[in-house]
Amino acid sequence: WTVPTAVDNSGKQPKMTVTPAGIKPPHKFPITTGLPTVVKYTFTDDSGLESSCSFEVNVKDTENPKLTEHCVNHKVETNDETVRVNWTEPVFADNSKEQVRVNCDKDNGQRFYWGTSWVTCTARDVHDNMAECRFSVTVSPTRCPHQDPPVNGALSCDKFQFGQFCTVQCRERFDFYTKPARMYICGSGKWRTDPHGLNTRWPDCSSKRIPGYSKGLEFQYYVGDCEDEETQLQIKQNFIGHFSNTVFGRVGGCLGNVKCSVDNVAMFCGETDENILVDRVPGIDGGLGGPSVRSCSKLPEFDNGIFEVSSADSTTGSVVCNDGYRVLGNPVLRCDMAGYW
Repeated sequence: WTVPTAVDNSGKQPKMTVTPAGIKPPHKFPITTGLPTVVKYTFTDDSGLESSCSFEVNVKDTENPKLTEHCVNHKVETNDETVRVNWTEPVFADNSKEQVRVNCDKDNGQRFYWGTSWVTCTARDVHDNMAECRFSVTVSPTRCPHQDPPVNGALSCDKFQFGQFCTVQCRERFDFYTKPARMYICGSGKWRTDPHGLNTRWPDCSSKRIPGYSKGLEFQYYVGDCEDEETQLQIKQNFIGHFSNTVFGRVGGCLGNVKCSVDNVAMFCGETDENILVDRVPGIDGGLGGPSVRSCSKLPEFDNGIFEVSSADSTTGSVVCNDGYRVLGNPVLRCDMAGYW
């Protein structure tokens, strides 16, 4: 502001005083929380006669509080359908240096169901300026142990039921080593099968497919390269077509659920390895229930040593260490009926 001046009929310059004492422009005023600041100039001549002027300074706070920390998304896995979720309340700072009131639309420590919920926390300063922070709370079932997609095949799982339901499929000219389940279901961190009682480790597509003797159902085979976009669409359609007809799909998984679509199917391609193929001969060596030749997919690799397959029996082998090293444990490995050492 411009400091006022005064003149006197005596021709002499009047004496000037100011309150608050010593104030002069420019000056940083605090945010007004009560009455405004009054700046007063008083001019006095030699005869003691006075004249004054004053003005008020009212600083209005229009700046919103600022978030400083703790507005983060939360992910929780649980074996139950609900779980209590706690979080650290978001922290806000304000230019007034006054305390900020923070209120959230959900209670810290309340129960959340499976799915994603949003929590909005609102901060207000003493002048009613407002700021928000919004974070998600995602509750999902405990995940099951990871298993790789079948060799020469594909794994597909839902993305709309927390990945609880999965199927495996083979490329059309390959077949499963053993009979696969129609559906692999993850619950409480453990895999189970539909129908019940099958091996929860899904088989590789390590057999040549024999027309009329397929181990899987029709939907468990696809045509084309798994990495091809059109083939991937076919694999996802196979999954949705089967899942929607299961009891899981009919009781809510797909019925009335707009998310039950190919856009919400996760798909993973397995490795391609034609060297692990096993020929099966119907009616011989246990028919389709067992292989005529047993073969493991890959030779195991070891640090500081090699694995040698027996020349007399290709289903057994042993670990041979480099000089200066020795085997800890049994050095002999066998190839099991599922094609694993």
